[in-house]
Amino acid sequence: MLISILLVGIFSGGIALLLSPFIPSWWTTFGISFIAIFAGMFIRNSQKERKIEADQLEIYAKADLLDHRNTVLIECPCNNNSFSMQVYPNELNSYTCTVCNNKFNLDLRIEPVLQTEPMNLDSAYSIFKELGSHPDQKVFEELSNKEQLHNGSV
Repeated sequence: MLISILLVGIFSGGIALLLSPFIPSWWTTFGISFIAIFAGMFIRNSQKERKIEADQLEIYAKADLLDHRNTVLIECPCNNNSFSMQVYPNELNSYTCTVCNNKFNLDLRIEPVLQTEPMNLDSAYSIFKELGSHPDQKVFEELSNKEQLHNGSV
């Protein structure tokens, strides 16, 4: 704060010196320029703080949304209690049932699941042997034709 006031004073003095041939009172020019620069910087900093606060609120809203997405309904194995809890992968997710007073850990594993049909490599190798060792466009067309015949789609 002290450095800001010192810098505003230096700039105001420079402006007062530059305008001294046109305005006879140096102190009046210094005072007007000091107030103008100080007010301008105050307005700029206020706008910057409001923007930072708005950005923080947006970040907090997104974090709350992510937390809400991680909330799941958990049913206790005793079948007498269910409650919602935030569950995260790679963390210890434990809870205590209020009805049976048993403590449980949730095991959250993320495993890949194959969505496509794997290609039969034996048929692919036999097609390459039949057509030659250089895989060009003809090889790929023949491979796709044989695979379509094998799958019954043609």
